[in-house]
Amino acid sequence: MTVIVIWSKVTQHMGASSRLTWLGAGLFPVAAKRIQTQAIMVTSRGLASSHEAIVRNVLDESKMPKFQINPNEIHVETNPKNFYNLILHGIKTAKHQIVMSSLYLGTGPGEKELVTELTRRVGNSSNLKVDILLDANRGTRGSPDSVAMLHDAVQFENCKAWFYQTPDMTPILKRVLKPPFNETVGLQHTKIFVFDDTLLLTGANLSEDYFAQRQDRYIIIKDQMAANWYAGVVKLFSSISHGLDKTGKLLQPKSHPNNRKEFQTKILNHMDSIHDERKSSTALYPLIQLGLYGVHNKEDMLCELFDKLDATGHVDIASGYFNLSPRLREKVLTTKSSVSIVCASPNANGFLGAHGVKGHIPFGYTHLLSTFLNDIPSGHAITVSEYERLEWTFHAKGIWLRNNQAAPPFATVVGSSNFNHRSAERDLEAQALIITSDDTLMEQFEKEFELIDAHCNRVEKKDLSKDERNPSAAQRLAAEIISSFL
Repeated sequence: MTVIVIWSKVTQHMGASSRLTWLGAGLFPVAAKRIQTQAIMVTSRGLASSHEAIVRNVLDESKMPKFQINPNEIHVETNPKNFYNLILHGIKTAKHQIVMSSLYLGTGPGEKELVTELTRRVGNSSNLKVDILLDANRGTRGSPDSVAMLHDAVQFENCKAWFYQTPDMTPILKRVLKPPFNETVGLQHTKIFVFDDTLLLTGANLSEDYFAQRQDRYIIIKDQMAANWYAGVVKLFSSISHGLDKTGKLLQPKSHPNNRKEFQTKILNHMDSIHDERKSSTALYPLIQLGLYGVHNKEDMLCELFDKLDATGHVDIASGYFNLSPRLREKVLTTKSSVSIVCASPNANGFLGAHGVKGHIPFGYTHLLSTFLNDIPSGHAITVSEYERLEWTFHAKGIWLRNNQAAPPFATVVGSSNFNHRSAERDLEAQALIITSDDTLMEQFEKEFELIDAHCNRVEKKDLSKDERNPSAAQRLAAEIISSFL
């Protein structure tokens, strides 16, 4: 009985695989060294919380606004089919507001079902207000496009659709850059979904691939204050976007997106509008990244965290398109904490099999990954794994913070950013950092990451030098030239 109690206490905050390793130590002596290391790292929560204390201290000192959230009202979803069902259910049941932002709206059967139900709802309930925000360049690519998909819905006054176009898309660039290359300049990249008092933050778009076999992340928060605030973010972005009229024409924005200082002030004022006096074991810190408008609170916060983390802690980073921004890259390479990075293998890259120039993009990311591996300082505990799953692509992005490698995450960053150069400087991005001391929520974070990690394989420099992985000289040169667009 004593042995069982000790094992239960020691492994309380281990992941499932770590618990099995611990239990097997007596049966498999070859694992003894690894088990001994984990035994040193895993202690009671009170003794192992120094890393969490550092993170909380950084957040407190930053004076960043936050929402206090009941941890029982946060759910981590992991299945893309359930993501689709969540959106459909939200459209069917919302009473007063539906707010959705995505890069684009696809044109497949699933997307048509969503739009059909949305059109029915706005037609039957004048009290239901709908705002949809998409990217203008991506949303008008192809035929039919996102504009055509929303034609019937916007015939009703209570449904508004908006299409953002980056102010960096000058008249000259509009003439020179044709689809899809005009999307490299900058995008509306946020993925925010609000159905009444329910907020869904994800990295997934409203498109068929994301409803089936594309690995992403989905965190649902049932909280009126947080839901309304993120709905307000979408409405602010909509104010500098083209409205879709009933004829299918894109109208001029209410506020010109090139009034950058004015829009920066509006965003910062919206951040300052958060005043939550509630108490909870769980807090949500909104993170907004709008490089074009001088708003970098996501990048600033993450850089500050990586500066302060100590050698006892551990960080997991996932990105479907791994190309860390220059600032974040430097901080990751120099942090004292151990770091595990998960990115897409070429077979799981969203551009695999694309025609023309886009078909070379997976090789470009391989080159950038190889450069990163070469730059890891000797002795630094940084590892890289690639996600590969038969017939699946990898689009998950996020950060998980742990007290040590064996402990469950006490915090996560979720949202639209891939933490790459274009996310920092070109696109509209929205995320959240959720930090908790609730064991049940931490276990949800752990299970989410374990499901991703189960399909990952460690990759090292020598693996990328193999013929099938080695980019050509032209591909390497192109990756260097366009790295700020990736």
